[in-house]
Amino acid sequence: MRRRDEQSLQRAIAQALRLLGWQILSTSRHLKRCRGCGRWPPFYDGADRGLPDLLCRCPDWPRGRWLGLEVKEDEGRPSSPQQAQLIANGSVLVARSVREALALLGENETAVKEVRL
Repeated sequence: MRRRDEQSLQRAIAQALRLLGWQILSTSRHLKRCRGCGRWPPFYDGADRGLPDLLCRCPDWPRGRWLGLEVKEDEGRPSSPQQAQLIANGSVLVARSVREALALLGENETAVKEVRL
């Protein structure tokens, strides 16, 4: 799967979760054309490296509770900052399909709701 396919998978996961009532924020980095001059900048506009692709929130969770979802292709692995974040706090999951994303979030739905801050 190429980067474009990974973006398509990310959109499909976000759409499926939104249909189920989840709140989804996309944090992917996107190259944007300058509005003033029309040129493409030499940098990406968007999130810092290591931030998961999607931030997901179940409507039943207490305010402020979010779970990160990193979308990867079949053989893709998280980058070094992402790996550190996954290990450090355990609040980011890696999904390789819509079905896997739904299963992972479903498994963690009750656990996240019950965690006390």
